[in-house]
Amino acid sequence: MKFDIFLNETANIKSKNIILTVLLCALGVVVAVNSYFTYRAIYNQRIVVIPVSALNSPLHEKIEVGTTWADEKYIHMMGKYMAGLFLSYTPSTIHAQYAELLGLFTPSLYVNTKTKLSDAADNVANSRIVSVFFIYAIKYKTDGSGMLKIEITGTQILYNKDQKVHEENEKYTFSTRIDNGKLSLYDIKKGGIF
Repeated sequence: MKFDIFLNETANIKSKNIILTVLLCALGVVVAVNSYFTYRAIYNQRIVVIPVSALNSPLHEKIEVGTTWADEKYIHMMGKYMAGLFLSYTPSTIHAQYAELLGLFTPSLYVNTKTKLSDAADNVANSRIVSVFFIYAIKYKTDGSGMLKIEITGTQILYNKDQKVHEENEKYTFSTRIDNGKLSLYDIKKGGIF
Protein backbone atom coordinates (compact mmCIF):
# COMPACT_ATOMS: atom_id res chain seq x y z
CA MET A 1 0.00 0.00 0.00
CA LYS A 2 1.30 3.45 -0.92
CA PHE A 3 0.50 5.96 1.83
CA ASP A 4 1.94 8.95 -0.10
CA ILE A 5 -0.84 8.92 -2.70
CA PHE A 6 -3.51 8.57 -0.02
CA LEU A 7 -2.13 11.48 1.99
CA ASN A 8 -1.74 13.67 -1.08
CA GLU A 9 -5.29 12.96 -2.23
CA THR A 10 -6.65 13.88 1.22
CA ALA A 11 -4.65 17.09 1.17
CA ASN A 12 -5.94 17.83 -2.34
CA ILE A 13 -9.56 17.26 -1.27
CA LYS A 14 -9.12 19.55 1.76
CA SER A 15 -7.64 22.32 -0.36
CA LYS A 16 -10.46 21.92 -2.89
CA ASN A 17 -13.00 22.20 -0.04
CA ILE A 18 -11.36 25.40 1.21
CA ILE A 19 -11.40 26.93 -2.29
CA LEU A 20 -15.06 25.96 -2.78
CA THR A 21 -15.99 27.42 0.64
CA VAL A 22 -14.28 30.72 -0.19
CA LEU A 23 -16.00 30.85 -3.60
CA LEU A 24 -19.39 30.09 -2.02
CA CYS A 25 -18.92 32.88 0.55
CA ALA A 26 -17.88 35.32 -2.20
CA LEU A 27 -20.94 34.34 -4.23
CA GLY A 28 -23.17 34.95 -1.19
CA VAL A 29 -21.68 38.43 -0.72
CA VAL A 30 -22.24 39.24 -4.42
CA VAL A 31 -25.89 38.10 -4.21
CA ALA A 32 -26.45 40.22 -1.06
CA VAL A 33 -24.93 43.33 -2.67
CA ASN A 34 -26.93 42.76 -5.86
CA SER A 35 -30.16 42.38 -3.85
CA TYR A 36 -29.48 45.63 -2.00
CA PHE A 37 -28.88 47.63 -5.18
CA THR A 38 -31.89 46.07 -6.90
CA TYR A 39 -34.10 47.05 -3.96
CA ARG A 40 -32.74 50.61 -4.06
CA ALA A 41 -33.26 50.84 -7.81
CA ILE A 42 -36.88 49.70 -7.61
CA TYR A 43 -38.00 51.88 -4.70
CA ASN A 44 -35.92 54.98 -5.40
CA GLN A 45 -36.37 55.22 -9.14
CA ARG A 46 -37.17 58.57 -10.69
CA ILE A 47 -38.91 59.22 -13.93
CA VAL A 48 -38.45 62.39 -15.93
CA VAL A 49 -41.80 63.31 -17.46
CA ILE A 50 -42.93 65.94 -19.92
CA PRO A 51 -46.64 66.43 -19.20
CA VAL A 52 -49.05 66.84 -22.08
CA SER A 53 -49.64 70.52 -21.36
CA ALA A 54 -45.93 71.20 -21.81
CA LEU A 55 -45.79 69.76 -25.33
CA ASN A 56 -46.91 73.06 -26.86
CA SER A 57 -44.35 75.10 -24.93
CA PRO A 58 -40.70 74.40 -24.23
CA LEU A 59 -40.01 72.78 -20.89
CA HIS A 60 -37.07 74.46 -19.22
CA GLU A 61 -37.01 72.67 -15.89
CA LYS A 62 -36.52 69.10 -14.79
CA ILE A 63 -39.56 67.33 -13.38
CA GLU A 64 -39.25 64.29 -11.12
CA VAL A 65 -41.87 61.65 -10.38
CA GLY A 66 -41.31 58.65 -8.12
CA THR A 67 -43.49 55.61 -7.57
CA THR A 68 -45.69 57.41 -4.99
CA TRP A 69 -44.49 61.03 -5.08
CA ALA A 70 -43.85 63.93 -7.44
CA ASP A 71 -42.04 67.22 -7.15
CA GLU A 72 -43.81 70.58 -6.88
CA LYS A 73 -43.26 71.53 -10.54
CA TYR A 74 -45.03 68.39 -11.75
CA ILE A 75 -47.97 68.90 -9.38
CA HIS A 76 -48.37 72.53 -10.50
CA MET A 77 -48.15 71.59 -14.17
CA MET A 78 -50.69 68.78 -13.85
CA GLY A 79 -52.97 71.05 -11.79
CA LYS A 80 -52.94 73.63 -14.60
CA TYR A 81 -53.55 70.90 -17.15
CA MET A 82 -56.53 69.40 -15.29
CA ALA A 83 -58.03 72.84 -14.57
CA GLY A 84 -57.65 73.82 -18.21
CA LEU A 85 -59.46 70.72 -19.39
CA PHE A 86 -62.22 70.97 -16.81
CA LEU A 87 -62.84 74.71 -16.49
CA SER A 88 -61.98 76.43 -19.81
CA TYR A 89 -64.13 75.23 -22.70
CA THR A 90 -66.40 76.11 -25.58
CA PRO A 91 -69.41 74.13 -26.83
CA SER A 92 -67.33 72.75 -29.70
CA THR A 93 -64.38 71.66 -27.54
CA ILE A 94 -65.99 70.45 -24.33
CA HIS A 95 -66.60 66.84 -25.45
CA ALA A 96 -62.97 66.38 -26.53
CA GLN A 97 -61.63 68.06 -23.38
CA TYR A 98 -63.78 65.98 -21.04
CA ALA A 99 -62.81 62.82 -22.92
CA GLU A 100 -59.14 63.74 -22.36
CA LEU A 101 -59.84 64.51 -18.70
CA LEU A 102 -61.58 61.15 -18.35
CA GLY A 103 -58.28 59.47 -19.30
CA LEU A 104 -56.75 60.83 -16.08
CA PHE A 105 -59.37 59.19 -13.84
CA THR A 106 -58.62 55.88 -12.15
CA PRO A 107 -60.16 52.88 -13.99
CA SER A 108 -62.47 51.98 -11.10
CA LEU A 109 -64.26 55.35 -11.47
CA TYR A 110 -64.29 55.43 -15.27
CA VAL A 111 -67.90 54.37 -15.99
CA ASN A 112 -69.53 56.57 -13.35
CA THR A 113 -67.38 59.59 -14.22
CA LYS A 114 -67.93 59.13 -17.94
CA THR A 115 -71.69 59.45 -17.43
CA LYS A 116 -71.33 62.59 -15.28
CA LEU A 117 -68.89 64.30 -17.65
CA SER A 118 -70.93 63.37 -20.71
CA ASP A 119 -74.11 64.81 -19.19
CA ALA A 120 -72.29 68.02 -18.18
CA ALA A 121 -70.77 68.35 -21.67
CA ASP A 122 -74.20 67.89 -23.29
CA ASN A 123 -75.68 70.61 -21.05
CA VAL A 124 -72.91 73.04 -21.96
CA ALA A 125 -73.16 72.25 -25.68
CA ASN A 126 -76.97 72.73 -25.63
CA SER A 127 -76.85 75.98 -23.63
CA ARG A 128 -73.96 77.34 -25.74
CA ILE A 129 -71.96 78.44 -22.69
CA VAL A 130 -68.29 79.39 -23.01
CA SER A 131 -66.14 79.23 -19.86
CA VAL A 132 -62.77 80.81 -19.22
CA PHE A 133 -60.84 80.15 -16.02
CA PHE A 134 -57.88 82.33 -15.03
CA ILE A 135 -55.68 80.61 -12.45
CA TYR A 136 -54.32 82.72 -9.58
CA ALA A 137 -52.92 80.11 -7.23
CA ILE A 138 -52.23 76.41 -6.92
CA LYS A 139 -51.84 74.82 -3.50
CA TYR A 140 -51.60 71.18 -2.58
CA LYS A 141 -51.33 68.86 0.38
CA THR A 142 -51.44 65.14 1.07
CA ASP A 143 -54.05 63.91 3.52
CA GLY A 144 -53.75 60.99 5.95
CA SER A 145 -54.90 58.41 3.38
CA GLY A 146 -52.20 59.37 0.86
CA MET A 147 -54.60 61.32 -1.35
CA LEU A 148 -52.94 64.35 -2.97
CA LYS A 149 -55.40 67.28 -2.95
CA ILE A 150 -54.64 70.02 -5.47
CA GLU A 151 -56.54 73.28 -4.92
CA ILE A 152 -56.87 75.59 -7.92
CA THR A 153 -57.95 79.19 -7.22
CA GLY A 154 -58.96 81.59 -9.95
CA THR A 155 -61.63 83.62 -11.69
CA GLN A 156 -64.23 81.83 -13.77
CA ILE A 157 -66.02 83.85 -16.43
CA LEU A 158 -69.03 82.43 -18.29
CA TYR A 159 -70.19 83.81 -21.63
CA ASN A 160 -73.34 83.17 -23.62
CA LYS A 161 -73.56 84.59 -27.16
CA ASP A 162 -70.55 86.89 -26.58
CA GLN A 163 -72.06 88.42 -23.46
CA LYS A 164 -70.60 87.94 -20.01
CA VAL A 165 -73.15 86.06 -17.94
CA HIS A 166 -71.22 85.31 -14.76
CA GLU A 167 -67.86 86.20 -13.21
CA GLU A 168 -66.73 84.93 -9.84
CA ASN A 169 -63.63 83.87 -7.94
CA GLU A 170 -63.77 80.11 -7.49
CA LYS A 171 -61.80 77.31 -5.87
CA TYR A 172 -61.74 73.75 -7.16
CA THR A 173 -60.13 70.76 -5.48
CA PHE A 174 -58.76 67.88 -7.55
CA SER A 175 -58.28 64.71 -5.48
CA THR A 176 -55.45 62.68 -7.00
CA ARG A 177 -53.01 59.94 -6.10
CA ILE A 178 -49.68 58.98 -7.65
CA ASP A 179 -49.47 55.22 -8.19
CA ASN A 180 -46.41 53.71 -9.87
CA GLY A 181 -45.40 57.11 -11.24
CA LYS A 182 -48.82 57.90 -12.79
CA LEU A 183 -51.07 60.65 -11.49
CA SER A 184 -54.62 59.30 -11.23
CA LEU A 185 -57.61 61.56 -10.70
CA TYR A 186 -60.25 60.44 -8.19
CA ASP A 187 -62.59 63.39 -7.72
CA ILE A 188 -63.20 67.05 -8.59
CA LYS A 189 -65.08 69.26 -6.14
CA LYS A 190 -65.99 72.91 -6.11
CA GLY A 191 -64.52 74.54 -3.03
CA GLY A 192 -61.14 74.71 -1.40
CA ILE A 193 -59.26 72.80 1.25
CA PHE A 194 -57.16 75.65 2.67
